Amino acid sequence: NAQVYENRAATHGGGIHASSTITVTGGAVFQNTGQYGGGIHNAGKLVLNQSYVYRNRGTTNAGGIYATDIILFQSSVYSNSADTSHGGGIYGATTISITQSSVLSNTAGGSGSGGGIFRGTDIAIVDSIISGNSSSNYGGGIWKSGALALTRVTLAGNRAQYGGAIHHDGGTLTTSDSTMSDNVATTHSGGAINANAGTVTLFGSRFLQNSAHNSGGAINMAAPVHLLATHTSFTNNTAPSGAGIYTL
Repeated sequence: NAQVYENRAATHGGGIHASSTITVTGGAVFQNTGQYGGGIHNAGKLVLNQSYVYRNRGTTNAGGIYATDIILFQSSVYSNSADTSHGGGIYGATTISITQSSVLSNTAGGSGSGGGIFRGTDIAIVDSIISGNSSSNYGGGIWKSGALALTRVTLAGNRAQYGGAIHHDGGTLTTSDSTMSDNVATTHSGGAINANAGTVTLFGSRFLQNSAHNSGGAINMAAPVHLLATHTSFTNNTAPSGAGIYTL
């Protein structure tokens, strides 16, 4: 039940900085400030088990967490901010695994993307909630360029210029029994998903009340993207063009 709070670092890791495997069980990291990784900066593997990372500030990027590999189980990352760059809540260099957890109300400011989660070459999220995150650029909930698999995940109320819930910049995006609702592309396209490349596979998923300023209230495909949707519904989404799905 360790608590790490109200610390300040000039560069890496306001609360914790390491270059090895860290496991936090039943702990909290909050109200810390650092340039890179306001709460935690780890050039290694980070495991959070029934723990909380909140109200941390990255003056450049990674408001809550930066780590090479990240595992969250029954944990929450919320109300963190990256002032000028990417990853308001989580910045993962390679793999990110999130199970029975939440990523809530994080912000990437300046030219930053990935309000909730940024990057990760391989991201798997199961039985979790990504909600209320915002980005000044791409991907209010998630920005990704590798593989992203969502299983029984809710993405709700996320906001960005492009891709209110997700900006898909290549690789594979797969959803199963997941819901994207009330996400907004504030000035451009892709209320729920803005896809620039790669493949999007949707199974048994729901897109409800998402909106975009330009095109693709639910999904915007800004380049050739392979889309396969099975047993998936699009309801009450809005945009000037392609309220449900927009493709070039």
